[in-house]
Amino acid sequence: MDVHVQDPAEKVQHQRALENLCEEFPEVREKLPELYDKIYSELAPGATIRTFISIFISRELRETLRTRQNLNS
Repeated sequence: MDVHVQDPAEKVQHQRALENLCEEFPEVREKLPELYDKIYSELAPGATIRTFISIFISRELRETLRTRQNLNS
C-alpha cells in the first residue's frame, strides 16, 4: 500500500482495512494494495472528513470484487 497520510491513526485505519480485504479476498491478495491505492487517489483529494475514507474504499473494493466473482462463476 502506497497511501501517503500524515496522521498515524489514519495510516493504521488504512492498513487494517487492507488486511481485512486480504483476508476476505485471498485470491487477489497481491492486487489489493494497487486497487486500494487507486481508489484512495480518487477519493482522498476531495475528502473533507478523512476518518471514513478507508470505509468507502473497502466498500467500493468489496462491491467490485464480488461483482467480478459473480461474473466468473
